[in-house]
Amino acid sequence: MSISINKLDYMSKKKRRLVLKNKYSNSDIIIIDLYNLYCNIINFKKHKLFSRESFIHCINIISKTFSKNNIIFVTKKVFEIELEYIINFTKCNKNINYVIVEDYPEWKSQNRERDDYICLLLQYLYKRHQYNSYIISNDQFKNVHLILQDIKPMYLTIINNGTIQTKEMTVDDYEVYNKQLLHSSINRIAFDFF
Repeated sequence: MSISINKLDYMSKKKRRLVLKNKYSNSDIIIIDLYNLYCNIINFKKHKLFSRESFIHCINIISKTFSKNNIIFVTKKVFEIELEYIINFTKCNKNINYVIVEDYPEWKSQNRERDDYICLLLQYLYKRHQYNSYIISNDQFKNVHLILQDIKPMYLTIINNGTIQTKEMTVDDYEVYNKQLLHSSINRIAFDFF
């Protein structure tokens, strides 16, 4: 489904600025729960649309907001945007990593919180290495125990500086991290658009 230019113009005028509800520093690593931000920026509840134009609009807003930070976009696969665009986007924006989280083919549609899991895991791993990071999301992660219980094997496609790496996440990987994730604090910043 393609978005009309009028709707995109309306969204860009109506929601011009990402306003964060907490402070962060330029040295903090910013982990973006992209699907959460995307749905909020384009006001999916109202407009019921995803498009290439709305996706580009969304990542441009986020990239400008955090231009001085290292950013990690974590998302389920967004079918409206081609992989080549993301590869070029990371080439032009050296501070951006882009992680696509996909189910194994046999687990399709049963792994709803897989991107949330990866956001939490990344934050935990950065903490272990003494880096400060924030997850940008309006999701309050009150269901962490359910996220940890329901997680299934998945693939990660990691794009940085125009290069692609893949990582397989298995049950063995989850056993290593789940206890720590259950008891790890979450640094999250909620947002609005004005």
